[in-house]
Amino acid sequence: MTGLRGFGQVLSCTLSTLLLNFHQVQLTYFPVVVNSTQLDIFSSQPENLFMTKLTSTLSFAAQAGSEIDLWTPAETGDWATDNATGRAYALELIGVMKANEAPILLGHVAKAIGARGKHGGVEVGFFQQIAEKLLLV
Repeated sequence: MTGLRGFGQVLSCTLSTLLLNFHQVQLTYFPVVVNSTQLDIFSSQPENLFMTKLTSTLSFAAQAGSEIDLWTPAETGDWATDNATGRAYALELIGVMKANEAPILLGHVAKAIGARGKHGGVEVGFFQQIAEKLLLV
């Protein structure tokens, strides 16, 4: 079982790295537009405003003051339930990314998942749903 857990962590870290690299490419080539206003995503204040707007509707994100935690999942300890929750979170995130033309958000969420250091049913369901959606494109 330890071998599988290690594999999952390596896979998750590799996925996070890939998504973060994708995120960096997006930063380089795509301006961010919110309500017809272009934001400079390299400056901290507009990015915070942008992130607050994007993440305020995500059920798995929490904000305390100016800090935004992009991964605060509701976990039950039941693999099937947690997996379904992760899948729902992925669909929620995809909806926000599409509505706001903000694929950059996926990189931020992947980074938050990796930083949390826990990879259970919610995280597996989340990335499985993202992967399945990518294969359908």
